[in-house]
Parts: sequence; C-alpha cells; structure tokens
Amino acid sequence: DILFFLLEDTDPNAPVVVLAGVHPKVRGKVWKEVVVFRDLRMVQVYKIDAYGHQHYRILEYTTDARYCLADQQPSFQDRDEPWPDWGRYEAGGPDLNLDDKPPSVVMSRTIVKDTSGDGSCGAGSSKKDPLDDEDEWSDGEPSDDETEEEKKERTVWERSQKEGEQYLPSRLLNGLLPAAILQKYFIYQENETPWRVLRGYPMTPEGEEEKDPDHILEIKLVKVGKVPATCHRGWCALVRKRWKMAGKKPWFLLNLLYAKEGTPLHSLARTLVRLEDLSQILAWTEMDPREGATG
Repeated sequence: DILFFLLEDTDPNAPVVVLAGVHPKVRGKVWKEVVVFRDLRMVQVYKIDAYGHQHYRILEYTTDARYCLADQQPSFQDRDEPWPDWGRYEAGGPDLNLDDKPPSVVMSRTIVKDTSGDGSCGAGSSKKDPLDDEDEWSDGEPSDDETEEEKKERTVWERSQKEGEQYLPSRLLNGLLPAAILQKYFIYQENETPWRVLRGYPMTPEGEEEKDPDHILEIKLVKVGKVPATCHRGWCALVRKRWKMAGKKPWFLLNLLYAKEGTPLHSLARTLVRLEDLSQILAWTEMDPREGATG
C-alpha cells in the first residue's frame, strides 16, 4: 500500500493541503505529491523526477483539467457508464513504474543574457530577495565555502557546472508554470547555487530562441514564512517579465490557480475557465509585490 504523510503543523483551515506519498518499495524518499484544493474541489498528483542530479515536481494527474496549469486533455473515449461528479474533467494518470530512469543529459551555457543589467537577473541575485522571510530556518540550500580566489581558478568543467545557466526541458515544469509560458519560452536555470533563479527567453515562430528579445522572464524562488495557500512556511515563485525598453515597468504574473475563494482573482479564474483552460490564461500586473516588502 502507498503511504501518505501530512505535515504535523498543517492548518485545518488552509485552502490547499499537500500530501507526500511514499512507495513501500522506495522507502526514505517522496515518490508522489498530492495537492488537494479545498475551494476548487480538485486534486492534483505530481511525480518527483530526477534530472541533472536535481529533483523536480511534474504533474501527472488532475481531477479538473480546467484549473490545471498544464495542458491536460480529458478522455473522449466511449464510456460504459457516466463519469462521477468529481471526475467530469479529470485527465492524466499517475505513473506507477518503479524502474530506474535512464541517465539524463544536461546542457549548460556560461553566458547569461541580462536585458537590463539591474542586478536582479544576474550574478549574485540568487542569494537574497526583499520578499524573503527574515527568520532563520532550514531551506535546503547547499553550503558553498568556495572563496573568491578559488572561483577565479575554476577549470572549464567547473565553470560549466557553477556559472551561467542550464537548459530545462519544459516537461520538468509541467503543471508548475502555465503551458502558455512553456510553449513560448526556453527556460534556463541558474547554475550558481542555490539555483533560485530561472529565466525564460522568447521563441521565434520557427521555434528558435530570439536573438534580440524585447524582454525576458525571470522566475525567482522566494522563502516565505507563511505560504498563503498552505498556511505554513515554504517557497513561492515570483514570475516577472522584464522589458528591455528603459523606463518600462516590469510585469508580474498573478497566480489564478491558488487564489483564495472570495477574492477578485478567484472570481476572475472561475469566470475565465468558461472560455479557456487556466493553462492558457496569463494575468499580468505592473504592481510590484517587492515595494510593499521593502517600504
């Protein structure tokens, strides 16, 4: 039997609850993550997959494809009986294969394209953020005792591992970022520990990376003392569209999936899914959440 674990400090009033699934044949590590949405009456299942010596959460199943950030197609095959009320829009299915995964190949580049050079999307920006929780708590970040002199003496191999950025296949972010973003951007992850910054570079209609884009995406992980959805401390992602044009304010992506019931964002999501799945809806604002954090 699959064992599911719940954090002891889980708030009973939290709109979202996360369960960790452990397979009896793979003890000692999380095999699946189950996310339960109270307000949306929905469940999503993620598998924990390894790539380049790191682990990623990849969506496998949802009970409601309309509110899924990945493009999921409900079954259109003939049915012997009507679908249950909770499964009218269910799609996908958990992968139960326990076989060893084949080795992965990681592509890195040492040159990072920073469109504005304001420091928030380049070297050193991964360490802190104005939105970070001020309390000290274990965040899973690796220690780095390398001195500045040692960094200057890095070999070509060490530079490829610790500088620049590495390409992330879109499947690794399936269900975490809207499909509308993954289909139009190449996503790279910063090689500098603790790997808190991802960047999205626009694609051309031919599927190539634009040589002179007018913007890039910055996806930054932020330490939060209390995640609004789960009501316990953890990580959130700040998605920002940074324009090359001087003086043009950046755009920040609004989170329609985790919007609390009764808020304008939740009502907006409920309305828009009548026209399009949430995976293809991008809601942007020029309001900078960092301004409130710093002022």
